[in-house]
Amino acid sequence: MIDFAPALLIRRETSKQVGKGIRVGNTCEGRDELFAYLEKRCEKDETIEFVIDSPGKAWIPLAAMLKARGYRVYRPTADRFAKMRQA
Repeated sequence: MIDFAPALLIRRETSKQVGKGIRVGNTCEGRDELFAYLEKRCEKDETIEFVIDSPGKAWIPLAAMLKARGYRVYRPTADRFAKMRQA
């Protein structure tokens, strides 16, 4: 069974979503799809950070791979995510 995660790209300066969201699988192909998506939509020297909202442990391999590639990864608590969604 492949776990799928929705991915949204939000520009920090404007808090606006860039493009449409995508669903990527927790596989090598899914991660390649995520980076292709980012390449198309991000500016050349833009800093990319990831915020992961995932129950269970499906987020761990993705977070490890992102950190290995030098990205910052955040996983706020469920309470913090609830407050972020309200805002």
